[in-house]
Amino acid sequence: MIQEAQREAGITMLVVGLAEGALAGGRALLGSGGRAVPNPGGRLGGPAHRATVDAAATELEQSGAKVIAGGGRLPEQAVQVAGGRIRFPDITAMRPDGSLVYLNVGRVTKAGAPVAREARALQDLLGTGNETIFVPYHP
Repeated sequence: MIQEAQREAGITMLVVGLAEGALAGGRALLGSGGRAVPNPGGRLGGPAHRATVDAAATELEQSGAKVIAGGGRLPEQAVQVAGGRIRFPDITAMRPDGSLVYLNVGRVTKAGAPVAREARALQDLLGTGNETIFVPYHP
C-alpha cells in the first residue's frame, strides 16, 4: 500500500507497504576472492529495492496509471534532463489523462530525506516538468 508521507519542493514522498516476508531470502553475493559485491543487482538494485519498485508499480497500476517503462515489467527508459544528462527513473507511467509520472525508489537519511544522489536525480527529473514521486526503502 502506498501512502503519501510528505510533500516537499514538488516531490511527493511515499511509503510503500510490502507484504511481510516479501524480502525473505535475500543474501549478500560474494565476488572473486570472497569479497562482497557492492551492488550485485546492478542499476536495477538489490532484492529490497526491486521489491519496493514492484510494489510501487502495482499501486500505480491499481490507481489507473499504465507503466510504460521500468517497474520490473519493462526496461527502464532514459529521460533527457538539463545539462544534457540522462536519468533512468525506476518507473515511468502514464496517467489516464495522458500525463507522465516518474517514480524513483531510493535510500534516505536518518532524518528521512533522500540521500544526496537521490536528491540530485529527483531535482533533475522535476526539471522535466513531469510529476515526480520518491519512494524510500531500507535495504
